[in-house]
Amino acid sequence: MTHQQSFTKVEKEVLQTLKKKMMLAESTEDVKKFFFQVIQDLVHNVTEGEVELNPEDLWLDPEVEAGYQLSSELLESPSFRKYWDNSDLPNILHRMAELAVHRSIRLDKHPEKTDSKMFPRQT
Repeated sequence: MTHQQSFTKVEKEVLQTLKKKMMLAESTEDVKKFFFQVIQDLVHNVTEGEVELNPEDLWLDPEVEAGYQLSSELLESPSFRKYWDNSDLPNILHRMAELAVHRSIRLDKHPEKTDSKMFPRQT
């Protein structure tokens, strides 16, 4: 039987940051950028700096069930796999991706809100 690490304490800390950033997001690109930044911080914290994410390692993808994708290079990295395979990290990423995907979909459905913030009408 393997030892399963839990990072829910760290999740709770960064979840508040993610929620705040999602509320500030004015476009789907903002959502993607903020999602990456928060997950990058999360991974840095849980691995104590052993794993550093690059933008090409992780991206939000509403088209897949998990809501995000990881690069094959990251998944093949032994330093990442030891955390990924023996913890609740996949579940945490899934929950955070769900939040970001919902915000992204909402912004897609209401582009007039994004446009009004980016291109305010002058009266």
